[in-house]
Amino acid sequence: MKIFALLTLIIFAVGCGSTPEPLGSVQDVPVAFDHHDSGRVNKRAEELGMRTVDYLHYVNNREIQPQKDVFYQAYDSNWDDPSINPVFESEEEAKEYAKLNNMATDQWNTGHSYIVRVVDYRYEVRQENEFINQVMDTFLMVNDAKSYANQYIDTHHGLVVYDLKSGNKLNLEE
Repeated sequence: MKIFALLTLIIFAVGCGSTPEPLGSVQDVPVAFDHHDSGRVNKRAEELGMRTVDYLHYVNNREIQPQKDVFYQAYDSNWDDPSINPVFESEEEAKEYAKLNNMATDQWNTGHSYIVRVVDYRYEVRQENEFINQVMDTFLMVNDAKSYANQYIDTHHGLVVYDLKSGNKLNLEE
């Protein structure tokens, strides 16, 4: 009987030592259905003792607050080049980039006219070939972007993944 009581006490003590952060913590950020990391979401829901669907409803129905899953994009609608429309982690960085790179438009409209906007992605999958240059989808997680590109590369000639923070194309094999 003493062993049973001792085991119960040990199990209880171990369980108390690993309490999850409360709801509303930094981990609980809004999640786009097609852009979330299911492993992270499932783990967090399990930590809180919630069903995954209930956790997603809780997170997505809260008021959006600044978090690390949000980026600020210096965006020029006249240019569709990922290296010209970078994302930044802070609004100040994006505003500074826009201020430094805005140019007075001339008669041919070749100058830049940036606005700063909030986006929930960092990576862009584009189809670039001799016939087309367009965005296929955007992603927060690099693995999701690469997985998408690898899934459709056989049926869409010229798929590439861009890191909008650096403006560089990523290698799909890494």
